[in-house]
Amino acid sequence: MSKMDPEYNHRSIAKWLELANDGTVALPTYQRSYVWDHQKICNYLKALFDNRPTGIFLVLKAEDHLKFKSRTLRGISADPEKAKELILDGQQRITSLWNALKGKTQRVFFVEVKDLRARDMDVVKVRSYSPNSKDGKHYSKQSNAYKCNLIPVSLLSDGSKVDEKQAGQDRYAPGRIWDWSKKASNGDSDEIMMLHNAIKALSTDLLNNRFLYHCALPSDTETSVAIQVFVDTNQTLARINKFDIAVATAQNEFDINLRKTVGDLRDKGDIFKYYFNDDDDEIFLQDFGEWMLKVACLRVRTPKFPNGVIPSKTNYEFALREIFKNGKNCGVAQLGSLQVDLDAALHLAAQHGGATKATLPSWPPIHVIAALQEDLRAIQTPVAFRGTANKLLSAYLWRSFLTNRYELQANQRLHEDFVGLRACLGRIKSTGKSGQLPKIFSKHDLPNLKDLGASVPWIASGRLGRAVAAIVMCKNPTDWVTRDILDVATVRKLQNSRKLDRHHVFSKGHFSELVGKSMLDHGLNGVIISKGGNITLGRKPPNIYLKKVLHQSEGLNESELEQRVESHLVPYDVLMKPREPRSWYREFLKRRADLVSGEMKRLANL
Repeated sequence: MSKMDPEYNHRSIAKWLELANDGTVALPTYQRSYVWDHQKICNYLKALFDNRPTGIFLVLKAEDHLKFKSRTLRGISADPEKAKELILDGQQRITSLWNALKGKTQRVFFVEVKDLRARDMDVVKVRSYSPNSKDGKHYSKQSNAYKCNLIPVSLLSDGSKVDEKQAGQDRYAPGRIWDWSKKASNGDSDEIMMLHNAIKALSTDLLNNRFLYHCALPSDTETSVAIQVFVDTNQTLARINKFDIAVATAQNEFDINLRKTVGDLRDKGDIFKYYFNDDDDEIFLQDFGEWMLKVACLRVRTPKFPNGVIPSKTNYEFALREIFKNGKNCGVAQLGSLQVDLDAALHLAAQHGGATKATLPSWPPIHVIAALQEDLRAIQTPVAFRGTANKLLSAYLWRSFLTNRYELQANQRLHEDFVGLRACLGRIKSTGKSGQLPKIFSKHDLPNLKDLGASVPWIASGRLGRAVAAIVMCKNPTDWVTRDILDVATVRKLQNSRKLDRHHVFSKGHFSELVGKSMLDHGLNGVIISKGGNITLGRKPPNIYLKKVLHQSEGLNESELEQRVESHLVPYDVLMKPREPRSWYREFLKRRADLVSGEMKRLANL
C-alpha cells in the first residue's frame, strides 16, 4: 500500500447536516442499506447529548471526479454526482442523525430532560415510539409531552441553516419551537418565551457545540486502498461482513452494483422468502448473497481448482472474480444461474420436509445440492440413470439432516462431499452406478433406536429434532383436527400467518409432574399441526383429546382419525390405551422410535 497523508478534522453537527442536505457528502453505492434499529439511534443520540466520543467518520475526498458511484443519504434529494466527499464509514450514524432531527423515521424520538418546567435541560434519556402506538399518539399532543418532560428531537433542528433554507424564513423569526412551546404551555406568554428559549438553547448546544470528527483520505487514494481502509477500520454497530466486502469489490473492479443485482435475483424466486429473514431487507440480502457466494465457490472451475474451492469467506472474492472474468454480462448471467440452482435445491429441501426456514433441519447441504445442479442436468437419459442420480442426492440430503457431519469443519466437509458426489454423478452418467460414495455415507452413522429414544431435541430447536419432524412432513401428513393435508403449500401458508404450531402429544400441562417437564420436550413427543388444532387438543391426555375430536367432528369415524394420527408416525393404539403415566409415555416413545427409525433408514440409505 502506498503511503498516504490522511487529514483529521472535525465539524459541528449543524455543518454535517448542511453538507448532507446539499449533497456535498454522499455514500458510495456499494454501501449496505440503512440498518440501525430505533434503540441504536436512541443510544447514539444520547451519546451526542452527553458529549461522549462516538467514533470517527471515514471519508474519501473527491476533486475532479468520484472514485465510486454514489447516492445521497436516505431522505435527501440532492444530486449525488456533485458530492465532494464520500462517507466510507459512518453511514448509520449520519443517517440516524439526519432522520431523527428531520423527522424522517418510522419512529418518533423524544428527549427526556430532568424537569422541563424548571428549565433544567440535562438530558436523562432519549426515547422513541411508534406514531401509531398508544404512547406515540399520547405524546404527539404537545401538552402531554410537556407534562412528562419530553421534547421531540425533530424540534431541535429548528433554526439550523438547513431548516432556514427549507422553510424560507428569517433566522430570528418564530419557528416550530415557538409553535410547539405555545401549544405545550396553553398560550401563557411568559411560559411560551421561557420554554422556547430553553429548547432553543438545547438545540444550539447540540447543533453548534457538538463536533463529529472525521478522517479524510486524499482524493488520489486508489479505490482498492480506500476499500481496504474501510474494511480495516470499520467499527460501527452494524459491522460489515464478507458479503459487504464482495459488494465493494464488485463495484470497484467490475462496475456492477452487486447488492442490487442480488436483490433483483432474489425477487425472481418466490421460494426464497420462506428461508431467509424477510423482516429486514438488508439481512435478507446479506444472507441470500452469502449463500450465492458459497455455491459460487463450489462451482469455480479453473485448471488449479477443477472441483471448486472450499465455500469459506476467504474464497468469496476469488469466486466473484471468476464469475466476472469474462465480462459484466457474462457475470450477471452466471449469477442468474446460481439463483436458479439455489431455487432448485430449496425445492428439493421442501419435498424432504423442510418447507420453511423453521422446518429445514440443516442449511449446509443446500449449497452442495445447488452446486451439483449443472451435473444433474447433464443426466437426462436413460430415465433409470436420472432416477439413480435423484436417489443419491435425496439420500445425501437425509444423511445431512440426520448426522452430525457438518457440526464441525462444515465448509471443508461440504467441499469434500461436493467433490465426492460430483464424481458419483459422473459415473452415473456413464454407467448408471454411483460407485464409491462420499464419507457422509460411511463415516457418519444414522441415529439408532437408542439414540432416538435418548437424545432427540424438541422439533423446533435442534437439527435432529427438526429432522425427525421432516421425516413425517415429507409424507404430507393430515392435521388431526382440521383434516388439512400438511403439504408444502399448506405449511408455508400456516407459517406466513403464524398459525404453524408444534403439539406435545403428551401435554406438558397434564403430564409435567407425572413424567417430568424436561422429558416431555423430547422430539418424539412432538408433531407439527395448525395452531387452531393445537388449541382444540388442549392439555388433556391423548386418549381424552382424541375422543373429543372424534365426537366434535361431523362425519369423522375412528378409522379416519386413526389414519390422521398414524400419518404422523404416531402409534394410535398406544395413545388410546392409558396406563401408569411413566410406563405409558415410555411405551409411546419406544413405539414411535421404531416407526421413525424404519422410515429414516428407508429415506437415508441407498
